[in-house]
Amino acid sequence: MPPIGLFRLLSPALIENYGHWRSLDASRKAGFVMATWDLRANFLPADASEYEKANREGLEECGSAVGLTSAMLVHAVDLYYTTQPQKWERPAFVVLLDVLNTICQKQINAVRATRGLTPLNMKP
Repeated sequence: MPPIGLFRLLSPALIENYGHWRSLDASRKAGFVMATWDLRANFLPADASEYEKANREGLEECGSAVGLTSAMLVHAVDLYYTTQPQKWERPAFVVLLDVLNTICQKQINAVRATRGLTPLNMKP
């Protein structure tokens, strides 16, 4: 099962959009971003593609290099939503994946390059 499908299966309440995200208190937001981080950086299905493996390794390297914390990730999701009102309907999970890929693009692409894979290109 792909990670997004697994997350939806395991998630007791999907954070559907910006309105729902705004209604959460700080501890729920922090718990959400850390659960998502753990899923993306630590879970790898048995049938993971080479891209999924490279992305996971790049996220691990990024977390260490940048010193990512739950507070930083909550701030990044808040900033994403407040600066892009045209994307308020997006689920917080999708927003956080975009944020992580943008923050960690350098490390993800470094790992991809060592494996001869196409670079990740996060366009604005």
